[in-house]
This record gives sequence, C-alpha cells and structure tokens, in this order.
Amino acid sequence: MLEKQLHDRQEIIGEKSEELIEKLLQAKRIKEKIYQYLESNAAELKKDGLTDTSRDIKKILEMGDESFHFLTKIISNGDIDRTQSMLCGPLYCSKEFPHPINRNGTKLIPILQIDLKWLSGVSEKQLGHKMLQLWFDHELTDSDCGIIRQIPLDDMRLDSLIEFDEEIWSDNNRQWIPGSWIYPFEKRVRQITGVISYGFTVPESDIENILMEHYYDSGGDFHDELFEDLMDFQCGSFALNDKCTTDLECHLFGDFYPIQMAATDFYPNTLFISINDFAGGRAQIFKSPSGGFSFHAAN
Repeated sequence: MLEKQLHDRQEIIGEKSEELIEKLLQAKRIKEKIYQYLESNAAELKKDGLTDTSRDIKKILEMGDESFHFLTKIISNGDIDRTQSMLCGPLYCSKEFPHPINRNGTKLIPILQIDLKWLSGVSEKQLGHKMLQLWFDHELTDSDCGIIRQIPLDDMRLDSLIEFDEEIWSDNNRQWIPGSWIYPFEKRVRQITGVISYGFTVPESDIENILMEHYYDSGGDFHDELFEDLMDFQCGSFALNDKCTTDLECHLFGDFYPIQMAATDFYPNTLFISINDFAGGRAQIFKSPSGGFSFHAAN
C-alpha cells in the first residue's frame, strides 16, 4: 500500500545559512516598511494619481514569498517509484486515474508529479494531501494545454498501477520540457527528494518603471523612499545565488516572469511552480486562495 511507501520518502530540506536567515528577515522588514509607507501616505499617493499603483504594489508584496529549488537524484527508469515526486518520467497511472488524453485521443506528455503532503512538510506550507500531476497537450488542441490532476494519496496503490506507455517518449515531444531535464527515453528519471531555500523573491513587475516615470515628470524628489525600497525588494537582493540546482530551470513559490501579462493580473493567485525553458517560453502553476491549482504557459 501507499502508506508504506510514504514512510520511505526522503524528506530533505537544505539547511539555512546565517546569511540566508538574515536575508529572509531583511525581506520581512522591508515588506512591512513598504506597507507602512503606503498606509501613512495614502492621501498623498492618491493626490499624485498613484492609487492604482499602490494597489498593485500591495498585490506584489503579497505574491512575494520564500522560494525553493528542488533537490533531485537520478534513478533508472525501471527503478523509479511511480508514487513519488519526479520531474517528467512515468507518472502514476491506474484504471481509476488513466493516462490523460486530448480530444484526438492522443496521450498527453507527463511534465511533473508532486506529493503535496510531502511538500507541505518540507516547505512548512499547507498544500493539501494529494498527488499533483501536470500533463501537457503537445498537439495544442485546447487553449489551456496544461492538465492538472490531483489524486488523493489514499487512492494511490502499488497494486493498482498500470503499465506506462513508453511510446509517448519521442524526439518530437522532447521540446515540451526544459532542456536540462532528463527525458525518460534515456531510461533515467529525476526523482524529487527535497527542497532548498534560496531566499525571498518577488514576481517581475513594472511598478518601479511607473514610479520612475512620475519621478522624472515631477522633477525629482518624488516618493524617493518608496521607490528605493521597491527597487531593493524587486531586484532579487534577498535571494542567494544557487550553486547546485538552477540547472533544473524551475523553482517553487515567489518570483516568476509573466509573459504578455502583468504579474498582478494573476492576483490573488500566487506562484506554486515556475518552469523556464518550457516549449520555447515559460510556464507556471498557480495556487488560488481556495487551494485550487491552475496552469499558464506563454512563449
């Protein structure tokens, strides 16, 4: 049964250095400082035509978060435990939860599989008690080509597994996942074994550009304190340069680059996973305040 497998999972979280802890505290302090500035100067900001900008700043502050990279280990395709978290690979499928297909009857490309109960434990977030899977319709038959499926952990049983269709792996389908991920026709899979924090990050936005425009239009001396704090907050100054996992082209929570949209357009949803180099662009899974998940990709 699955419960036995859960006890064998590697719940690894990288230790936080003193430098990282200090950066997280700095981010918290400057976030509170910006909130206080917006509240204390609400009337002046309104007079200067920055009411909407102030609202967007608050959204960005809420979307900022401590971010994590995945830790992985490479396992042969035949030895991978299909009930565990992985990047790409032969995701869990059963008769009750078969391999998803599109309207043409073509099987979708497996992108990743994350045990939310396990991730809740290592990230200290409440994400639920299901297995989240992301599949991609490589024939682009729907406007939303990413299919998110959540499988209750209690419904995942080793004796219910069905054989994974190896014919899904082809060079043509390789383009839909980051080039740095191992593609399973190589008979290897990256199993996700843990996470490591790299600091506090914030989604890309053009708020500082708006403030800069007002700054030059006014001849200078225009909400300097707010502008400088936001520049610090949004430029990654509270994140560490990761030395071992950036090659995976994905991370959890915090910053993302919104192609053809503003980050605030996704609010109140917050980032769950960001994937770079996805189908020639970028992709994200977002988490809603109600606990649901949605997928967005753009190139």
